[in-house]
Amino acid sequence: MTDQPIGIVTLPGNTNYGNRLQNFALQEAIKSLGFRNVESLEGFPRRESKPLRARRLLVTAYDRRHEVLGRVLGRPGTRPPRDVYECPPQRREAIQAFSDQYITPGPQRYTGARQVDAFTDRYKRFVVGSDQVWNPAFTQANPEWFLSFAKPEQRVAYAASIGVPEVPAYLRGRYRAGLRQIEKISVREHQAAETTRVLTGRKPLVVLDPTMLLKRTQWDTMAVRPPQLRPGSYIATFMLSAGDSVATGGPDLTKVHEHARSGNLDIVDLHSPSDPALVAFGPREFIGAIRGAKLLVTDSFHASVFATIFHVPFLLVPRGKMNSRFETLLAHTGLDDRMLSHTPDIAAALSVDWIDVDHRIEEVRKHSLHFLTESLI
Repeated sequence: MTDQPIGIVTLPGNTNYGNRLQNFALQEAIKSLGFRNVESLEGFPRRESKPLRARRLLVTAYDRRHEVLGRVLGRPGTRPPRDVYECPPQRREAIQAFSDQYITPGPQRYTGARQVDAFTDRYKRFVVGSDQVWNPAFTQANPEWFLSFAKPEQRVAYAASIGVPEVPAYLRGRYRAGLRQIEKISVREHQAAETTRVLTGRKPLVVLDPTMLLKRTQWDTMAVRPPQLRPGSYIATFMLSAGDSVATGGPDLTKVHEHARSGNLDIVDLHSPSDPALVAFGPREFIGAIRGAKLLVTDSFHASVFATIFHVPFLLVPRGKMNSRFETLLAHTGLDDRMLSHTPDIAAALSVDWIDVDHRIEEVRKHSLHFLTESLI
């Protein structure tokens, strides 16, 4: 294999366990295919461009008339709150330390068209993926996230996620143009595959999230058992919605608490910033805590992925309009409905045929790695 690097284009930041773990996993999966140098790149614009903002305001002006009028008149409460998870500083530091140790950065940031040739000439391929890289709320349909800066033969999309059930009408032209310029394209969810088909006429391959390309033995090596958590003695919960600034209330965990009492199990909130012992967990402790749980209750895709990898029964809580990823995960694994609201008997939900699950995952892993290999050579 060539020593010319492979560049990963994924969402940056050190506030989300799943994001960092999928970045690490994609890096390691590419290395396992014989590419020694893999670098994660930053600098790609995520702000909404002025022309796009003008178009959005024009298209949505009527629907937003009350909000706009309220802001003009200075009325409180007329601007919708942001759906943003506020990561505690201790957790951010722990995630940053993980990134610094395990994720290899590129030697330079993307700095735009003026230096694009020098930037692209360094790399053999660019891989955009996975975690919601095409969610319009996160990347604003900027063409760089469709690898517009790269030569056509350099463009690869692996397990790219759109994250929303439908691309807004005023963005469809941008998505259509961006998707059409990537010949080697795969996505993470069936819904993203259908969206791509509607926009381009091509239905891409649905592949595993990068975290599932690595086998359990590799993750066992990475996982760190938190000393304060005794394996098998607790039910873990991890609700990303609990950290949203717009969150109100939460799921009904009555059945979970009843099961915990009957089994003499603790309930450990892995998300809670109020517990100083848990708030400073890094990604390795996070997956270690999931591995040691008797049961996981979550609205997080990556938390449910690691429960699957470590053979921990899990129950899912829907989160907004982002449930296609759960549906695809359950389709890959052959698991029955794992929704907490549909589970009358939690004890029965603990029984899972993990041999069958592993077999199903291995089959999809083969197809996923084959796509990645063929796209990178």
